[in-house]
Amino acid sequence: MIAFDTNLLVRLLVRDDASQTERSLAILEEASVQGEPVFVSDVVLCEVEWVLEAAYGVPRKRIL
Repeated sequence: MIAFDTNLLVRLLVRDDASQTERSLAILEEASVQGEPVFVSDVVLCEVEWVLEAAYGVPRKRIL
């Protein structure tokens, strides 16, 4: 099982750094190819919400 952290999810969502986005996509694709589940904890989801709102100015309604 692969566990995704906040950084990986934020990179996939905002795509603000092409190199890091590609690396995140590669990790997700490799897990998919191998049929490996990807775990995202509740804490990571809360952190992603906070980062999107605080650092990127994404409105809470859009995040939901």
